[in-house]
Amino acid sequence: IATKQTKINQQNNIPTTSETDETNETQTSYTPNEFHTIEPQKNNLSTLGILGIIGIILIIIVAICFSIFTIFNNNNENIVTGISIKNIDVCLVNDQPFVYVACIGNYVDIAYNTPRDLKKKFGRMGYIINAINEFKRDIKKYKLTYEVDGKSYSGEYSFIFISNTSRIGGFNNIYDDVLVMPHAVLPSNKVCFRLPGTDGKNKMSKSLGNCIYLSDDSDTLKKKVMSMYTDPNHIRVDDPGKIEGNVVFTYLDAFCEDEHFEKFMPEYKNLEQLKAHYQKGGVGDIKIKKFLYNILDSILEPIRIKRHEYEGKIDYVYEILKKGSKKASDTANETLNEVKNAMRINYFIDKDFINKYSYKE
Repeated sequence: IATKQTKINQQNNIPTTSETDETNETQTSYTPNEFHTIEPQKNNLSTLGILGIIGIILIIIVAICFSIFTIFNNNNENIVTGISIKNIDVCLVNDQPFVYVACIGNYVDIAYNTPRDLKKKFGRMGYIINAINEFKRDIKKYKLTYEVDGKSYSGEYSFIFISNTSRIGGFNNIYDDVLVMPHAVLPSNKVCFRLPGTDGKNKMSKSLGNCIYLSDDSDTLKKKVMSMYTDPNHIRVDDPGKIEGNVVFTYLDAFCEDEHFEKFMPEYKNLEQLKAHYQKGGVGDIKIKKFLYNILDSILEPIRIKRHEYEGKIDYVYEILKKGSKKASDTANETLNEVKNAMRINYFIDKDFINKYSYKE
């Protein structure tokens, strides 16, 4: 291979010590600091041609690699499947991405803080024993602001469980679009997202005795509503009252409609007027509790009637549940078969698959 430092005797007439290989017609030149192999002129041209072709190929490969890197660098949120590009969702917690699930709040650390000796002695029951101890602690609430599809929501939560497995699992991104992406069904009234119990301190819980059940009769419902928490500083009717943290007004925000005033409290047109009067002073807690009771009782009464009707038709209820279970099972099996077909693993049903991949001589 000739380099830019190569000396050719015939052209430059530089005196050197040389020796000739008659077989290959290769002249080797020795200088004080260099050793060079000089090919004949025609061989130099062919070598340069080969080097040029190799250089062009290398340039093409580098250009292709750079283009691929640029595409993925600018579209790192995409997954390429075949010839199509599909987006995936990646959740962030405090600007840090995570995969699968994220849990925050009460009880999530039980798997980590359960003592080894407890697990060794009781096995899996050790986790349950440690979880029972968690109930002795005060339930801490965490302020959380989260965003879904460009909409922000805020609130205080004692337990937070976030999952993005429906998209990060990537089934629809890798296989056919078989699965229907789930969407949360949430009430338009944000107050209904999380109703407190009748004590106003915690969520409704059977163990805490702060629940209102669909099966409660009118007398039971009235006792629960009349025992609800209100403003402790609203001692006399004329005292100004607070609606913030007042569980009676929280329930009114959730269930009260304008037509309820016409029926149960005609002196007010809507809830805003009642709130303004209560904050100013002049409305007693008993009055607003009776108003809430009338609203809830009117909502629960049709449910009670229907429940009482079916209490004497247990066999009919059983048939309803049986038919519903069969319908759910059939739908689940149909979806499962679609998933197997998409993954090409429906071995026992897909005849085309059997014919395609079965051994043939």
